[in-house]
Amino acid sequence: MKKKYISTSEVETIGVAMSGGVDSSVAAALLKKQGFRVFGLTMKTFCATNFLNTNCTNSVDLCCGEEGILSAKKVCKKLGIPHYTVDISKEFTKKVINDFISEYKSGKTPNPCVRCNQFIKFDLLLKLAQKYGADFLATGHYVRLVQFPKSPDASVGTPTTRRGKFQIPIYHLLRGKDKNKDQSYFLYTLNQNQLSKLIFPLGDLKKEEVRNLARQFKLLTAEKPESQEICFVTTNLYDFLSSRINAKLGDIVAADGKVIGKHRGVAFYTIGQRAGIGGKGPYYIAKIDKKKNQIIVTNNLKNPLILKREIIISGAHWIDQKFAMKTKSRKLKVEIQIRYKSKPVLGKILNLGKNRIKVIFKKPVFAPAPGQSAVFYLKDECLGGGIIEK
Repeated sequence: MKKKYISTSEVETIGVAMSGGVDSSVAAALLKKQGFRVFGLTMKTFCATNFLNTNCTNSVDLCCGEEGILSAKKVCKKLGIPHYTVDISKEFTKKVINDFISEYKSGKTPNPCVRCNQFIKFDLLLKLAQKYGADFLATGHYVRLVQFPKSPDASVGTPTTRRGKFQIPIYHLLRGKDKNKDQSYFLYTLNQNQLSKLIFPLGDLKKEEVRNLARQFKLLTAEKPESQEICFVTTNLYDFLSSRINAKLGDIVAADGKVIGKHRGVAFYTIGQRAGIGGKGPYYIAKIDKKKNQIIVTNNLKNPLILKREIIISGAHWIDQKFAMKTKSRKLKVEIQIRYKSKPVLGKILNLGKNRIKVIFKKPVFAPAPGQSAVFYLKDECLGGGIIEK
């Protein structure tokens, strides 16, 4: 790989967040090959014994992530770089696991990866990497990061002059080249200060290219399969939630108000899910009423209960604040992605104040779920986003 990610004259040490998978392994290898001083940093995020009410010894590789930690250590040994393990299980439980349970309990559908990136990887881990001496933190995310205006020596984070005016560079987060692996949806909460300290070596690569590089570097993770979506759910989602939530049985109600079945508890369902109750179905969950302990379903996919033209999001965040200013005075035309892997749809967004935004879709979208993230794009650039409120 000939591409230089940053200037070696300005950066001495890069910490690489290593999960024990192929992506972070290759990220570390690429940076080491380019002459940077590199070390690996792996998080221990949870323990089944302490937080999941299960027996840790039954599945130590899964419940405590020991397999990933050992893989990362072996990769670092192969590369000849230091490796450190940091136990952030208390913070992870508080910010990610407890929130995940609380949101499902309230009838919402959370996205733990977004919160992990927001509060753990690019906040806590970034600070820990700096304590270990890192100038930058690199990860194996499939996203691209560009800086404008570019500084003369191509170093990251250097204020520049342009047409005689002093300017601070703005960092722009772009989709990864591999559209099937793009992870910008999960990173919309990043801010300019964080981006100035981050490196994403895999942004211009496709997954198969990464695996081929892992083979060339002779890394033990080269053929390692993809990790599971929710790292701390080691069985299945229902078993995990039912062990933590005292759910109440309730009514499944059709859109016309008729009771047509019973549910196991609102915590175990999400908007857009097939209800699986038979009859003149298939029925899809259109609304979850926590107060009435009801799930409202419809077998009409054009029903406005489930096909939405507008949504409201809260906790809005902008990577570049100029877009926040634009939405205060007018509606901004963007593409909106309402869940990971869903196709972005055209629409307009309007700032309602207090970090709330109204989203108006050009065409109605199916089953936007409260608790999930709505992320805004202009072509390949991720502008920011927020949590779907209603």
